[in-house]
Amino acid sequence: MIDTHCHLDASEFDADRDAVVARALQAGLTGIIVPAVTANNFGAVREVCAHHPQCFPALGLHPVYAMQHQEGDLVTLKVAIQDESVVAIGEIGLDAWDKSVGLERQKHFFAAQLKLARDRDLPVLLHARHAVDEVTGMLRRFGVRRGIVHAFNGSRQQADKLINMGFKLGFGGAMTYPRALNLRRLAAQLPLESLVLETDAPDMSPVWAHGQRNLPEYLPGIAKEIAALREITPKALIAACIANTDEVFGPTHGEKSIFTRPPQKPGTAFPSPSIQKLVTAFPSPSPLRGEGRGEGKTHKTTRTKSEQLAILATFAKQMRLAPTEAEARLWYFLRNRRLNNRKFRRQHSIDKYIIDFICIDARLVIELDGGQHTDIMTHQNDVARTVFLEKCGLRVLRFWNDEVLQQTGAVLERILRALDTETPHPNPLTKGERR
Repeated sequence: MIDTHCHLDASEFDADRDAVVARALQAGLTGIIVPAVTANNFGAVREVCAHHPQCFPALGLHPVYAMQHQEGDLVTLKVAIQDESVVAIGEIGLDAWDKSVGLERQKHFFAAQLKLARDRDLPVLLHARHAVDEVTGMLRRFGVRRGIVHAFNGSRQQADKLINMGFKLGFGGAMTYPRALNLRRLAAQLPLESLVLETDAPDMSPVWAHGQRNLPEYLPGIAKEIAALREITPKALIAACIANTDEVFGPTHGEKSIFTRPPQKPGTAFPSPSIQKLVTAFPSPSPLRGEGRGEGKTHKTTRTKSEQLAILATFAKQMRLAPTEAEARLWYFLRNRRLNNRKFRRQHSIDKYIIDFICIDARLVIELDGGQHTDIMTHQNDVARTVFLEKCGLRVLRFWNDEVLQQTGAVLERILRALDTETPHPNPLTKGERR
């Protein structure tokens, strides 16, 4: 059973999040999709999902917070969704009920995120409160054909249009109230292949928890309520909803469902055999060779941790990079055309910026970060840097140092994939950009 919409990163769960997840798993849940609402909580969403392998992150800018969103947040989102662990863009959409948030500003951010979803081939988690027709129109306009309309509460005609476009409709605690006649009628009559289950926890509690914090463990009760309305068994309803959910998310990750494959940490992927062979050949315990800049035999001697760090620091100085193990490790694979015969340059200067790595066979930049920035100025500088590089026609890939050290194969696979989508060019940089 899969909760397709649960804000598990919310502060309401800070005191007992681990226990909440444990009870949800005991109740029969196999997956929980955790959507973000602002760029400021991307880190929290990813951290929760990294800690709980059954949770999957979706990143997006919620329409209710449109007055807070900045243009740089779209750049942050574009960079963040390159992470293979991100399963959708959401929660995004339009909200015509909240009059304090300008609809045109909402549409601006919604349109930009639909473009990202289309270009990245990611499903969307949609918020469409009192704005179903507007949301449907924009989905058509931008050619997005995969996703879930969260907490659907429109008409049957609106539902049919979305279903015909390939979208699923989310039903949760709101339909458990006897007076929710329209919702209960839709839950009972819509095609079974169009339904998915959700809680929207900690909000939208079911009738038996009215006025209390909503919890993902309530999902079986919601499923039981819908099954009773449709006069089928809960088991049959749950099986259908799982298949429907897989239909939304499966194509992005291959044939195997993301909810049945082995759990992965954010940033992981399934490296190809060629990448696995390359990573396996990585000299241990040091990426350095015996002589000069890499010529000579690989060291076979066993070194202490302090000796390894000293060698890495020396290697980093030769590279004119900060002496971090991640930078040295990645450069080992990028230098000397080791990665698919592509030529990379390190510490390249473009205008006022020094970029970590650039592939001179294609307009691709690779940047490494030490960790998720909490410093606002540092975050703003990174955003400005990315905007500038993209205006120069360069594509930017960002990785955390820990990703490079712990998931090297996945990092190299993503670099190769990015290179495959670029048009090779013998001189990708203008004369002013060349060093």
